[in-house]
Amino acid sequence: CRPPKQHPELGSFVSKIRQYFREREEGKTNSLTDERVKELMGLGFVFSAGKSPNFASTVKKSWEERFQELLEFKKVHGHTVVPQLSGPLGGWVRMQRIAYKKFKAGEKSTMTVEKALKLTEVGFCFDASARFK
Repeated sequence: CRPPKQHPELGSFVSKIRQYFREREEGKTNSLTDERVKELMGLGFVFSAGKSPNFASTVKKSWEERFQELLEFKKVHGHTVVPQLSGPLGGWVRMQRIAYKKFKAGEKSTMTVEKALKLTEVGFCFDASARFK
């Protein structure tokens, strides 16, 4: 969910929720509850917006660690279509799709048969755009 700030109905709501979320991360108390954050995440709400949120400051994790995060995401949401701009896991999912596409085309890629098989076994969506056709 990434409506522009200028959106007549959602713009101010989204801005306020993002502000409350930043405050919570700084340790401040406000009306945004853990339950509400969880509900919004379930809807795919993007808490860190902008043209391209800065995920470079996050801790580097191994492929297997991100794969485990994907399994947790699937357990919570019932699918593996992680919003690309939702955080480090979203970026990792995007990179898996790109790597798989290169792998299938015979180009140099970080994707391996083993990784592709593991992703396939958990129902990974290699072409998220196909879901909306």
